[in-house]
Amino acid sequence: MSKIIISDKNINLDNISSNFEITIDEKNIISKINVDVLNTDRLDIEYNITDERKINFNINIKKNVELLLVDKKIGTNIKSKYQYVLDENAKLVVNKINDCINNKEYDLANLNGMNANIKYVLKTISKTSETYDINVNHNANNTVSDVYTSGINIDDGVLIFNITGTVPKGKIESVVNQNNRIINFTKNKCQINPNLLIDEMNS
Repeated sequence: MSKIIISDKNINLDNISSNFEITIDEKNIISKINVDVLNTDRLDIEYNITDERKINFNINIKKNVELLLVDKKIGTNIKSKYQYVLDENAKLVVNKINDCINNKEYDLANLNGMNANIKYVLKTISKTSETYDINVNHNANNTVSDVYTSGINIDDGVLIFNITGTVPKGKIESVVNQNNRIINFTKNKCQINPNLLIDEMNS
């Protein structure tokens, strides 16, 4: 199984198959990881961080390729950014499971090819402060996005989901789904901010 393991000081590539081309650029606490997905496969990403760390991923999925991405975060003060680019007929399934303290995450998916499809599932336990910004741009016709976020808020948790799906004018036959839930066991305020920005209307 192909795996990227991220710790306080190191990023290790474990058993990476030939279906992936991965490059890493590290500067101080910021690490940039580029992943080109050449053939259908699964990739696991595991975090175990006890100090502040910033991780930026660029994940490019080629034409007719499917990727299962399993992302597990354990740690403190994690700031991560993911950009997914999907070509024609590309399919991405993202499963994220988080158990962090002070986590901020930004996800941007660009469905650039016709029939590109993303299913994004996030599950998290919030004990302090967590904010997630998830954006999907339907930049081609016949694209599909399904975004599911769910969180449990405990202790001194504050949990915010900002979810945006965008369909520009001229991009027809797109499907944009969102399903977002928070179970709050505190008196703190949690927020779900769903946005659908649809510039293409059926006549």
